[in-house]
Amino acid sequence: MADQKFRVGGGYTAFTFNGSPILYATIISEQGPRPVAAPREIQPLDYRHPIEIVFPTAHRAGTLTLTVPEQWASPVWETLPGFSGTADIIDVFERNVELGSITCTKIIRLPNGGRRSTQYHGCVLTDIDDSETVQVDTLELPKRITLMYTHRTRV
Repeated sequence: MADQKFRVGGGYTAFTFNGSPILYATIISEQGPRPVAAPREIQPLDYRHPIEIVFPTAHRAGTLTLTVPEQWASPVWETLPGFSGTADIIDVFERNVELGSITCTKIIRLPNGGRRSTQYHGCVLTDIDDSETVQVDTLELPKRITLMYTHRTRV
């Protein structure tokens, strides 16, 4: 096979929550950290163009949204390590405090057998999808779990 240069997602990407794999995730969507403020130009009234562009040196939290089909035994967020027995979003928030800092990891397996990864630090669950619509032809019930993280590092 020719040397592959371009990344494909399915089958090559895995995700862990505090070291345990997220089983059956079908979608993982990341919104990376954004600056705390937009860059601004400094332009005196008597200048035809800006003399400088200033920008912040800090960013906001990032967001991870996991989509996982619900199993018979429990809601999807209860399958995450440490969240068993949480009935609603308030229970989830309280469990965040009890558990403390959580690290998630995205692992990308390379076709040549290597790997690279990204660690997400200070993760907390901020939203759980506790809604549903069931129809006669419903075959799966995908649910979303939203986490926010303070920062990420590439490993």
